[in-house]
Formats: sequence, structure tokens, C-alpha cells
Amino acid sequence: MTGDGVGTLFDAIAEHHDALGDEGLARLHADQAVRWMWSQIDDAVRVALHKHPRIAPVLGALEARVRAGSLSAGGAAEEVLAAFGVAK
Repeated sequence: MTGDGVGTLFDAIAEHHDALGDEGLARLHADQAVRWMWSQIDDAVRVALHKHPRIAPVLGALEARVRAGSLSAGGAAEEVLAAFGVAK
């Protein structure tokens, strides 16, 4: 790594920030915060599903059936969500 192009990259980033302005940059940060919120929710729900007493024991079998093509991904998702108490 020689550092070639770092100055050009920095200039491009600064130009982009200037083009966005304060409102545009604030909107990007707000959108990023919302994506982060949903990412944390998704992670927590996934962990809860894997620990759930009615779901954890059957996840492996459902994944195997999906891999084998004997159960659709949607069908497996519906089974997991129903066991979790989420009706479609």
C-alpha cells in the first residue's frame, strides 16, 4: 500500500458531503439509525427463535427439508412463525 489516491478519495468524500448539505447528511444519518434499529431487532428475534422451546428442536429438520426441496422456504417460515405465535 502506497497511499496513492488517498487525497483524491478524501476530496471526493468531502465533495459528496458538501453536495448533501446539512439536511441531506442528517437524513442519511437518520436512515442509518433506522436500519441499525431493525438490524438489532432482526438479530434479537433470530436468537429468540433459536432458543424457543417449541422451535429450537425442529429447526434442523425444517432446514433439511428446505434443502431437500420437500418443503418450501415459505412453508418452513410459516411453520416457525406459527410455533412462535405469529399468525400470517
